[in-house]
Amino acid sequence: MPTTELNFKSTNHTWTIKAEDAGYTGYPNSGQLSFYNGANKLWGLNESGWIQNSNIPAFRVNFSGAPISTETTCVVISTEYNNGNHFNTTNSTFTAPIEGYYHFFSYSNFNSSVSVGYLALNRNGTRSTIAYKNSSDSWHCVTLTDLLKLNAGDTIQFRYYGDPDQGTAWFYGGGCLSW
Repeated sequence: MPTTELNFKSTNHTWTIKAEDAGYTGYPNSGQLSFYNGANKLWGLNESGWIQNSNIPAFRVNFSGAPISTETTCVVISTEYNNGNHFNTTNSTFTAPIEGYYHFFSYSNFNSSVSVGYLALNRNGTRSTIAYKNSSDSWHCVTLTDLLKLNAGDTIQFRYYGDPDQGTAWFYGGGCLSW
């Protein structure tokens, strides 16, 4: 099938807009208006209005949760995905690649021996959002979620505090750029 394209050149890049036959999962016979930077496809829009953007910042990680006596950064034990590699698994820090609204979430299952604990998001080193567990309920789940407007370069860390004389907790967390 024919492909129609327009090229726009700047000093450092050639931008291309193409009308092409490029299907989505579940829509294999879809036409698409696509934007490229060189050979890299940046964005596509099909005739039904579905948008494809292969590099939306998003991550989902699992943290360890050994009880400690002071607030600390959560330690990543596994990564489910990390689109764009904007979440640094070594220091558990997300760095916003562009200005925008970002949705973050975290939840923890504290076992019954943990009566006090909390999860927090720190933005650029300062606590931004917090969720508490103050209960002796068995396997109490604490959920933290927030939508934050970040500037390019702003950082987010997931933090944890638990009573060191009590049991363990399991954490999950993630985030993504919201449109």
